Amino acid sequence: MSSSSIEDGDPYRGRIGEISLAVEAFTGTYGINYGRIADNIPSPDKVVTLLRAAKIKNVRIYDADHSVLKAFSGSGLELVVGLPNGNVKDMSYNPDHALAWVKENVQAFLPGTNIVGIAVGNEILGGGDDSLAEALLGAAKNLYNATKELKLDDAIQISTAHSQAVFSDSYPPSNCTFKESVVQYMKPLLEFFSQIGSPFCLNAYPFLAYIYNPGQIDINYALFKSNDGIYDEKADLHYDNMLDAQIDAAYAALEDAEFRKMEVIVTETGWASHGDQNEAAATVGNATTYNYNLRKRLAKRKGTPRRPKSVLKVYVFALFNEYQKPGATSERNFGLFKADGSIAYDIGFPGLKSSSAGSSILSLKDSVYARMFLYTPFCLPAMLNVKPNSAATLEFNLLDQKTPRGKWLKTPRVPPNPKIYEVKVGQDPTTRKLSFAAFVLVVSVASAALLLEGTSAATSPSPVPPPDSPPDFPIRFRPPPPPPPSSAPPQAVAASAIVFMAVSAGGLVYYFSGV
Repeated sequence: MSSSSIEDGDPYRGRIGEISLAVEAFTGTYGINYGRIADNIPSPDKVVTLLRAAKIKNVRIYDADHSVLKAFSGSGLELVVGLPNGNVKDMSYNPDHALAWVKENVQAFLPGTNIVGIAVGNEILGGGDDSLAEALLGAAKNLYNATKELKLDDAIQISTAHSQAVFSDSYPPSNCTFKESVVQYMKPLLEFFSQIGSPFCLNAYPFLAYIYNPGQIDINYALFKSNDGIYDEKADLHYDNMLDAQIDAAYAALEDAEFRKMEVIVTETGWASHGDQNEAAATVGNATTYNYNLRKRLAKRKGTPRRPKSVLKVYVFALFNEYQKPGATSERNFGLFKADGSIAYDIGFPGLKSSSAGSSILSLKDSVYARMFLYTPFCLPAMLNVKPNSAATLEFNLLDQKTPRGKWLKTPRVPPNPKIYEVKVGQDPTTRKLSFAAFVLVVSVASAALLLEGTSAATSPSPVPPPDSPPDFPIRFRPPPPPPPSSAPPQAVAASAIVFMAVSAGGLVYYFSGV
């Protein structure tokens, strides 16, 4: 798709001899495209808040807008900037312009803004413009030489993204080759990228493949849902989802072109939540399913059937719906978030939303936002709100319900129906520790109350305070009405309280230990 706009990864790798090894421009497995073809989306500084709250560290933009680059300064987010297609010819034929562009749009913002890559155009090859295709390699070389002259080549990765239009046949995946019409441009480009250690960047859309061939493709195969999949007889490989097949088709084309060692990174994928009449699959339900299952797929940190040891890396398209984009209705409805910053549909990300006090819960200028997902049979929902005075975001999960033996996790997971505990605490270490101590104290008191309630529920149930009655301390704590005795026997409530206390204390230890 064209547009104007969690985890620890491998460190940058340096140079050996005359060949530059790959510069890592991607941390973890999950990134997002931040397009801005709309005048009603949040400001860049609020976007930084949103991304950090969602723990999305890898971001691509389709230009080098200075307001965005300034907003990202000091955020820790890893940013790939884009050279628009309209500037490719100029960069190709004028090396001095390429040097000036890198100075003004990259070097000037380092090191505060963590720019890790430059995307040279988007979906140029296979787009039908031969003059632009001819200029692509020259632009990539001149931009690379500019980074080298400025001693940035070990930190800035040069790449360009390709659509499925560069392939002649992708079914089955092992049959895939590059189209004859693009080979003359593709091979020299791949040769250069192999020398400087750049990956093959692919925009892969099972959504598009499905809406063009709905009668031939099982939608469950496109949505990562249970299905029979396909069998690639030539490669003796089975595929249970279309995205893996599209990626392996790219690997097959690279192998056919004799670039077997080049990595494939998915620079765009997504599913539209609304479309035209001929785009019936563009629904909120399908978009939710695709993006939710994609997150689960990436959380496994595994490769594809053809490259099982190469951890898949993906940038999702896109952050926002962009109502000013031309084309089909679906083009304007790929966003995970609405223009006001609220979630378009729930796949586990928080949105920019206002609290009852009228302040932004996720504002990095106001608070640290901590979230715990706790799983106990009769879990006590609560909201704890400590007076904030900070400028950073913290979010972590304690337990993954699907993990055997209650394995402790640092990798975020998407819980099915979590009980959410939110704490707003100060950035100052002392304030933060005291706030978390207060959190555990209050939860322990609540657990003790549950324990007592469990032993006396049959004779004298505890009265329930009015839902809006505040306590006599500066923490707002609103437990729900207790479950009826028939739904939770005293023994179960007591057991739940004990587990609740243990998990809460464990969360405190987990947070302080930095394990």
